[in-house]
Amino acid sequence: MIKDIFTCYHSHLPQSVQESFDEDDVWILKNGDRSFDDLFADCGRWTFEEFYSFVKKRVVFITPDTGISGSCDTPSHHKYTVDMTFIFSTTTIKSERTLHVSGTDAQTTSPALNFLLRLVLECYSDDEDKNSMNSKIGVILKCFATTPRQLLGSLDLSAPESNANRKRKDPSSTQSACNGINNKIDIEFRFLALNKSHCEAIFGGSATVVSCVKFSQCEVDEWTIHDKNDQDQNSGNTNNTVIKNDHGVTPKKLVLSCTQHEFRKFTEGRLLTSNNTSIRDMSLVLHFMLADLDVHHLISTLGNNQSLEHLSIEYLDLDDKTWTCICKALYNHPKLKRLRLAYTEKFADSYRRLTPERRRIRTNDLLKLLQTNKNLQEVQWPKFQQDETLILDVERLLMENMMRASTSPGNTN
Repeated sequence: MIKDIFTCYHSHLPQSVQESFDEDDVWILKNGDRSFDDLFADCGRWTFEEFYSFVKKRVVFITPDTGISGSCDTPSHHKYTVDMTFIFSTTTIKSERTLHVSGTDAQTTSPALNFLLRLVLECYSDDEDKNSMNSKIGVILKCFATTPRQLLGSLDLSAPESNANRKRKDPSSTQSACNGINNKIDIEFRFLALNKSHCEAIFGGSATVVSCVKFSQCEVDEWTIHDKNDQDQNSGNTNNTVIKNDHGVTPKKLVLSCTQHEFRKFTEGRLLTSNNTSIRDMSLVLHFMLADLDVHHLISTLGNNQSLEHLSIEYLDLDDKTWTCICKALYNHPKLKRLRLAYTEKFADSYRRLTPERRRIRTNDLLKLLQTNKNLQEVQWPKFQQDETLILDVERLLMENMMRASTSPGNTN
């Protein structure tokens, strides 16, 4: 089956590259003018596991300029490499598959990146089990942590058009365990540079296959997003520096692990203040000490965004004033149910063990938040910053909020 759509390509490589591979180790996709839809329709019983078994000791070119390999020994004339790790997991099983995508430059790798994304989405779905919530697919794209970051090739994160019309066989336990994900993936970017086209693909309304997106120490341009009718009042033309968005933000969860510079770029954008945003769960992992401007941006972001249901903030440290400001910013939040405040570094040291007075101040701030915002049902913060004499009051208010939510009309919990 695999060799029906690949042809030997060893003789087409530069002579110096040929010497690094055996003749049977280099292949190229015979796609011709076929689209991915046509290609996968012709290979209706082809699985990701079969492809992985074929490529893990070979190099498979998707175009003459980009290839996929299971080995770190990518073709030497390819100057750019990005790793793709696929994580297939259920409540009881977890497996990982890592492939190396190489190309003459970043942009030439796009066909290979999109080929792998499409293959996984085509294979790991089950039309008869769309409601299963026990299976997940994670995709991690990463490069070495260079400065500046290396650019990622463009991505197609739209749903496969032809997926609903085909069934897949399950040749392995990994395949069987991962059925039923309803074409949803969690995608993470590590140590990469992303530009406007990536943000459009992720947040512009077409990334219907992405449930969670995570940026880990990336450089991201064009965070800003706006609606189609949001136009410059003077010229009547849409501002070209922001993303045109007709359908709203698609991922439900956003995780941002970043430096101070990237955090400011993110908060100065309007991604989370769009009326159409679908992000309900946000985690901020802040690897820096917050200056006054950062606190201002953080409070503004929390105050303006009215869609979040779950919020997690990890920080190097927060002073009492900033702690109080965060709590006050959430007083009137209409949907927030879970709040988590924690340190990015997990060790406990002396200066984090606050005095009894400061522990009482912080616990009181959270008590006032719970007394004001009746939607909150779960609050977590460092145990050694809690006033134990007030914890019963915190637990009582949380229980009251949970009971109120369980009996309210339209409860979906």
